[in-house]
Amino acid sequence: MDEQKDSVTPVPLYLEEGKDIATVCYALMLFGVVFTPLVFVAVVLCYLKRSKVKGHWLYSHYAWQIKTIWVTLCVSAIAFSVFGIALVSAISARSDGGVSESILPAVLGVAFFLMMAAVFVWYVYRSGMGWYRLHKGRPPY
Repeated sequence: MDEQKDSVTPVPLYLEEGKDIATVCYALMLFGVVFTPLVFVAVVLCYLKRSKVKGHWLYSHYAWQIKTIWVTLCVSAIAFSVFGIALVSAISARSDGGVSESILPAVLGVAFFLMMAAVFVWYVYRSGMGWYRLHKGRPPY
C-alpha cells in the first residue's frame, strides 16, 4: 500500500510538450504586443501543435489562443478601417471647407482609439489569464 502512495504516474511526454508549447505561445502573444510578428508565430504554432493534445484539457488552451488572436486581428482591422474613413473624411472636409463635416473625423478618431484600447485590454487579459490558468493546470475559461 505504501508503494502506491509513493509511485507517481508519469505525465505522457506529448502532454508535457503540449503544455510547454502552450506556454511558449502565451509568451509570444504577450511579447507580440511590442513586436507584432510574434503573434503570427504564436498562431501558426498553435495550429501546428494542437492536434497532439486533442481530447485533453490542453486543447482548450490552443483554441483559446487561436480565438484570441483572430478576434484581435479582426477587431483591429475594423478599427483601422474606421481610422481610414476618418482620414478620408478629414481630407475631404478640409478641401471642401465644410464645418459640419469636420466633426465626423474627430468622432471616428475617438471610435478608433476606443476600439483599439478595448481590444488591447481584452487581448492582454485573455493572454495573461490563459497563461495563469495553464500554469495552474486548468482550462482557460
